Amino acid sequence: MTITANGREYGTLFNTYGAEHEHVKAIAANHNSKVWTLIEVDGKSFIESGYHYVNRLGYFITEIGFSEKGISQLTVEVNSEEEFMD
Repeated sequence: MTITANGREYGTLFNTYGAEHEHVKAIAANHNSKVWTLIEVDGKSFIESGYHYVNRLGYFITEIGFSEKGISQLTVEVNSEEEFMD
């Protein structure tokens, strides 16, 4: 799924099932620092560093991995899913 806002493409959110999920698991097995998980808890969305299974909505894969001393969680505020995803 491609993420867009105001006509600009921002990246890909990988599915939690099927071939895309298998691809994410393969990347996480060797480079977990390059995987980020979009999760939802109590109606709030977060992007957590690493591969997570519980409460997941999708995955991002980055070219450069996160560091243990860097950001490990981001809070996401979206007005509506239609604005966020194509």
